[in-house]
Amino acid sequence: MTLFKKTVYSTLTVVAFTSIASVFAYLFRFLLARNLTVAEYGLFFAIVSLFSFMAILASMGLAHAAPKFIIDFLVKKDLRKVKTVLLYSFFFHLTVSILVFLIIFVFQDTISEQFLGVSDSTILLLMAVWFTTTVFASIFVKLFLGFQKPVLASSVEVSRTIILFFLTLLFFYFNFGVQSPALAYIATSLALFFAYLPVAIRVFPNFFSVKMYKSKKVLSRLIKFGFFMSIASFAWIAITHIDTILITGFLTLEDVGLYQVAVPIASLIIHFIGAVNLVAYPTIAGLFSRKKYGELSSGLTLFYKYIYLLLVPLAAVFFSFSHVLISVFFGEDYLGASTALKILVVGGLFSSLTMFNNIALAATGNPKTVSKTMISLMIINLALNLFLIPLLGIAGGALATTTTFLIGAVVSLIFLRKRADFKIPFAKWTLTFLSGIITIGAVFLFNEYIILPYYAAIAASLAITGTIYLSLIFVFKLTTVAEIKQFLKQLL
Repeated sequence: MTLFKKTVYSTLTVVAFTSIASVFAYLFRFLLARNLTVAEYGLFFAIVSLFSFMAILASMGLAHAAPKFIIDFLVKKDLRKVKTVLLYSFFFHLTVSILVFLIIFVFQDTISEQFLGVSDSTILLLMAVWFTTTVFASIFVKLFLGFQKPVLASSVEVSRTIILFFLTLLFFYFNFGVQSPALAYIATSLALFFAYLPVAIRVFPNFFSVKMYKSKKVLSRLIKFGFFMSIASFAWIAITHIDTILITGFLTLEDVGLYQVAVPIASLIIHFIGAVNLVAYPTIAGLFSRKKYGELSSGLTLFYKYIYLLLVPLAAVFFSFSHVLISVFFGEDYLGASTALKILVVGGLFSSLTMFNNIALAATGNPKTVSKTMISLMIINLALNLFLIPLLGIAGGALATTTTFLIGAVVSLIFLRKRADFKIPFAKWTLTFLSGIITIGAVFLFNEYIILPYYAAIAASLAITGTIYLSLIFVFKLTTVAEIKQFLKQLL
C-alpha cells in the first residue's frame, strides 16, 4: 500500500472512530443528566475539570515527545532506546499521578468543602484513584503513535468512551448512585489495560527481550521536548478559556451561557482536523526522521491545497444556519448566541490551520517554536479580549479568539515554511474563501426573498449551498475532474 493510500485510509478510519467516540461521550453526559441531580452532575464534571488540568502536569507534553523519539529511534533500529522512552514516559506519568493522588488524599476535606462546596469527598477520592490509572491508556497511545499506527491509537479513545458508557449504565442499574460514573472511570481504565496489553505486545514484541538503555541524555531530551509542548498545551487551553473567564467578569451569567452555546457548535469545525493531526503527526515525524524531504514536501503541499476546499463548505453551512443549529440543539432562548457563533465558525478555519502547523512543527523537532508561538498568542488573546469584550460583548470575545487564531495561522505557517519546502496556495485559498462568501450570500438572498415552510426552506437552502459551492469550485478551477479521477485512482 502506498503512503498516500495508507494516509487517506487511516485518516478516514480515525475520523470515523473519533465521531463514534464523540457520540458516546454525549450519550455518557445524557446518561448522567438523567440519573443525577443537577448539583451532582455539576459536582462530577467540576472534579473532571480539576483532573483535566492536572493531566497537563502528569503528561508534561510526553504525549507528543514520546512518539517523536520512538520514531527517531526506530529509524535507527535502536530498540533499547525505544524501550527507554516508553519506560521513562510511563514512570514519569505514574510518579506525578501518585503525587497528585497523595495531595488530594491529604487535603480532601479542604478541597471538597472550599473548592467543591460539599462535605463528602468520596467521589473526589475515587476520581483520584482513577487518575493514577490513566497512565495505562496513555502509554498504549504513545506506543501506537510511535510505531506509526494511528488507527490503533484512536481506537483506544473510542473503546474508552464505549466501555465507560456501558459500565456507568451497569453501575446505575445496581444502584451505586452518584458514585457510578467515578467507579466506571476506574473500571474502564483497568479494562483498557487488559484489552490493549496483548495488542501492545504484538506491536512491540521485543519489549521484554531488549534491555533498557539507561541514559540521562535521553531523559533530558525527552523532558525538554515535553516541557515545551506542555507549555504550548497550557497556552492553547488558556486561549480557549480566557474569553469565557473575562465574559464572566465583564458581563452577565446569561452572556456566559450564550457564549458556551456558540463555542461547542463552532468547535465541530476542528473535529476533522483533530483526526487528521493524529495521523499526520507520526507520518510527518517518520518522513522527517528518514530524511524523505521530497515526500514530506509533496504531502504538505497536497494538504494545504485541499484543507480549505473541504472545511469552507462546512463553515458556510454553520454560518448560514447558525440560528437553526442553536434552535434545534439548545432552544430559541439561546438565539442571542448566533452572531458569536458566526464569528467563531470563521475562527475555526484559522484554528484548524494553527493546530496542524503546530503539530507539523513539533513532528519536525521544533517544540520550542511551538511553545513561543502559543505563549505569544495567549498574551495577544488576553489583550484583545480585555479590549473587545467590554466594547462588543460576547461578539467581542468571539472576535478576539478568531483574530488570535488568524495571527497564529500566519505565524506558524511562516515558521513551518522554514522547516520544510512546500507550496502555500494563497491564490486558491483566496478563491475558496470567495466561493464560501458567495455561497453564504446566495443562501441569505434566497431566504430573504423566497418564503417557504420552515423545513422546506432549510432543505432548499442546503441544496443551494451544495450546488453553488461545487459549481464555483470548477469555475475557479480549484480542482478539476481529471484531478478527482487521479485521486480516486490512487486511492482505489
